[in-house]
Amino acid sequence: MSLPTVSGAQIRGSTYHLNLPIPKVIQSLYPKHKSGVMRGSLRTSDPKEAQSRVGEQRAIFDRQVKEAQRLADRERILGTLGQEDRDLLAEIGGPERLLDTIRELRKEAALTLAGMGSGAALATEIESLPPHALRTLAQREEQEGQAALRTLTAETRRSKGVSRQLGKEPPAPPSGLDEGTVGIRELAEKFTEANGYTVQNKESVLHTVRRWIELHGDIPVEKWTRAHLDKFDEVLTKFPASTAASLRSLPLLKIIAKGQRENLPTISKKTRSRYSDHMKSLSKYALNQAGLISADPFAGYKPRGEKVKFSAGSVKETIPFTPAQVGKILDHVEKTDNEIIDRWLPLLAAYTGARREELGQLLGVVAEVVFETSFPLPAETSGDALNLGLAERVEAVHEGDADVNFGGLAVGVS
Repeated sequence: MSLPTVSGAQIRGSTYHLNLPIPKVIQSLYPKHKSGVMRGSLRTSDPKEAQSRVGEQRAIFDRQVKEAQRLADRERILGTLGQEDRDLLAEIGGPERLLDTIRELRKEAALTLAGMGSGAALATEIESLPPHALRTLAQREEQEGQAALRTLTAETRRSKGVSRQLGKEPPAPPSGLDEGTVGIRELAEKFTEANGYTVQNKESVLHTVRRWIELHGDIPVEKWTRAHLDKFDEVLTKFPASTAASLRSLPLLKIIAKGQRENLPTISKKTRSRYSDHMKSLSKYALNQAGLISADPFAGYKPRGEKVKFSAGSVKETIPFTPAQVGKILDHVEKTDNEIIDRWLPLLAAYTGARREELGQLLGVVAEVVFETSFPLPAETSGDALNLGLAERVEAVHEGDADVNFGGLAVGVS
């Protein structure tokens, strides 16, 4: 009697054998099965047992496919992270350590918060200090504690932002620990999502965010000031235009330092304006949509103009002809070919900006030339509309031009 068929298995003799295709994304996990199909004896002739064992292997494949897809998604997202974020993940031991890192940062922040003020209290118990010394001690301790809290909170927000980008929502902070302030990373994520940005446009905004953080850190949105954006724009005036990967992977200030050492050309005002435009859009969104601030600190901001390299040696000074030079030119023309005076006189006038009369007066030698011009006579006067009348007009010209025929139009000189 033949055995019933089982999906994913073959019958050989009286035994079921596994014959299950391996999903392509996980075939690298099974190098022994080069054909892409897992084969082997199931060591049973019971169809139910064979079906159960095939099902178990299918479940293993499904889990491995999901994990491979998760890792592929993670690698894709990691590729969009800035070098600073990738360095963070490398420092803490990989993305798997993100949530643990957030918990550790919160624990350290809670201990810092609890310990603020204890130093002054302990000093009071151990030794007798004057009131002003206790106040100074308490103020210094408060300042140091607040600075440590700001650093820890910023690091926590940074880790939370990377965690969200990797698809891991961090747990809520414990009560008493204020992490409610929104940094630029979280704001940028909400902004690009709300505006339906394409992948390319989103990456452009996130690139600006990365450079901002490299300069200012992930300061809370409500603490942004116009001075922050102005400083950002000032630093970007030195940002090199090179797209070399070895340069772009560096932090902002290191890129600028290298660009200055290698005398690289800097980005244009148009490119630099894109950075400030991104920041202005984010602050406007924080005001109008997110309700994080009560006034827009970047409204109306305009980036600096182009930085032009000026060299006095590269400027060719234009000097008009002097009267002596004009006289030499005219004398030369008169001796060589006085017909080309008709070419030189307009050029001299154009070069000096003077009219013919002014040019003659400038030289101090003026002659009056009588020109004869023609004009059409009315038909009722001559009986012929094409009949021309003649008239005379007097023009002041340079004496050197007085003897020129002027195309036969001059009829006399006075």
